[in-house]
Amino acid sequence: LGYTKKQEERHFRGVINLE
Repeated sequence: LGYTKKQEERHFRGVINLE
């Protein structure tokens, strides 16, 4: 899993936005 800190943060923000 090549996951960067920026990508993870972006994904986390997207999840919060969905809620």
